[in-house]
Amino acid sequence: MIAPLGRAFSPQDIGLNDSIDSDVDVLTGRSALYSLNSGSLLEDISAGLFETSAISGRMWDDVNANGIQDPSEVGGVDGAIVQLLDASNSVIASTISSGGGLYSFNNLAPGQYRVQYEQVDPNKSFTYKDVGPDDNIDSDADSSGRTDLFTLAAGEVKDNLDAGAWFAATITDSYVWHDLNGDGLNNGEPGLGGVTVRLYRNTDTGPVLEGTQITDPTGFFEFSNVIPGDSFFLEFTGPAGFEITEKDVGINDAIDSDADPLTGETNNFSLLSEAVLSNQEAGFFQRSSIESTVWNDLNGNGIRDAGEPGLAGITVNLRDASGIIATTVSAADGSYAFLNLVPGEYFIEAVAPTGFVNSPMDVGIDDTVDSDPDEITGITDAILIESGSGPLNDIDAGIYEKNLAPTDIEMPNRTVGDFSENGDLVSELFATDPNVNDTHTFFFKHSNGTLSTIDEDGRFEIVGNEIRVLDASQIDRSVEPYHEVTIVAVDSGIGNLSYMETFRIDVLTIGDDLTALDDVKTQLKAPEYELHIPKRHVTHPDWLFDYEFEEVDYDPNIVDPYVIPVVERVRNWLDDMANVLGF
Repeated sequence: MIAPLGRAFSPQDIGLNDSIDSDVDVLTGRSALYSLNSGSLLEDISAGLFETSAISGRMWDDVNANGIQDPSEVGGVDGAIVQLLDASNSVIASTISSGGGLYSFNNLAPGQYRVQYEQVDPNKSFTYKDVGPDDNIDSDADSSGRTDLFTLAAGEVKDNLDAGAWFAATITDSYVWHDLNGDGLNNGEPGLGGVTVRLYRNTDTGPVLEGTQITDPTGFFEFSNVIPGDSFFLEFTGPAGFEITEKDVGINDAIDSDADPLTGETNNFSLLSEAVLSNQEAGFFQRSSIESTVWNDLNGNGIRDAGEPGLAGITVNLRDASGIIATTVSAADGSYAFLNLVPGEYFIEAVAPTGFVNSPMDVGIDDTVDSDPDEITGITDAILIESGSGPLNDIDAGIYEKNLAPTDIEMPNRTVGDFSENGDLVSELFATDPNVNDTHTFFFKHSNGTLSTIDEDGRFEIVGNEIRVLDASQIDRSVEPYHEVTIVAVDSGIGNLSYMETFRIDVLTIGDDLTALDDVKTQLKAPEYELHIPKRHVTHPDWLFDYEFEEVDYDPNIVDPYVIPVVERVRNWLDDMANVLGF
């Protein structure tokens, strides 16, 4: 018998009842050889035919391992062995995929079957089975490559028995480093061990943890045998006290940090079949601080000498390249602090208050006792704070009170008697100085510019703040009625600033006539002393009150020390008035 197109013979001689079985060979259509005698009748030579069925499908590279044949996944797996199994898992047919992973089994009788797929590469894995509702684009093989048992009806063509497979992905050559300068770039800085790195897969229901690694002492980590996917991210968690540096600095992804400083998470990335991802890196740093002192540099030498106290209430600014970023005020002991500083370049500015100036910068070789701000600007050189460097406690600032020169010298008495003796007081000296705490040393200035406590002619000397007679023999009114001396007051402040003034010391003698102006109508005379001098009243031109002189006993060798100076000052006052009025 010849089967028509689309039909095939049923299995031959099934069962014991020859009256209902099919008697022809399924391939040739021929029955067994029969002997037929004359007059014999054979009525049970039958042939069963059925509509043939078929199975076909495809093996494909599921590059994102989602169990779905995505439109972009056009690559098939050729050369793979595909076997057709019956219900007892016996192999009844075998073929090899080709032409983009295609295979087929044709002319199949209705019945129950399985398909078994074999991987070409043992490193490949079968993808997820029966993902989604569309059986035309899913994968039908389990992790062993075998489908479920299915029933094939007569004439049925089952053309969607597919199997997807993938290679594992890897994250390697990735690194966590100690970002010492906090610039967000790996400039050959050391690796950081002990960092926890977690790999998450994004799903419709949220992130799912895929694996966890701890960086080795050199900072490296790796995730291997990762099932591919479209969306992953890494999460970095550093040791206590470490923070993540700035993300995506610059254009070179091989040396930047990829983790968000706040969340520790990278951007999402895909890991497709056989992918090897590198340069998923993160930099970490530790915060530091500047904790130093402002002190009163009493001698202005730029060195904090023993006994020089801290200076309270001084404004201290923290600056970076953009300007002032923080401000504080020194405490009672002069200390100041800027805490929780990220690594980078900073500047300290010490603001000298009114009347004060900054000390010289970087004097000597001991940075622990010098002053670091510039003397003019009050700003230090750039200070590099590195991660883990600890507090910087040698960024100190010396400030001292600005010294101003004295502005005046007072010499209350400017007369001396030619009857004076060595050691007699001529006058006290007083200096007026803007720096009220300054003390002063007084000198005579000689014509050659030198300073001395003895005047150029040797008549007077300065003892402390007093002018005294040194050589009374040189004081003679008849020879020189006055002497001019130049007095210099040198202050105790920084720089020992000075003020100079020239004074005239008039020489008096007993019996000087002092004549007032005509319009004053007064004559004042200091007569020679007699045994008893009656009380007299003289109005002092400066004091404007009556100065009463007591009776004194006469002694030709003693001059009343009160009368002569006062009378002389009255005479000088009258002389000044005469000059003013043109007499």
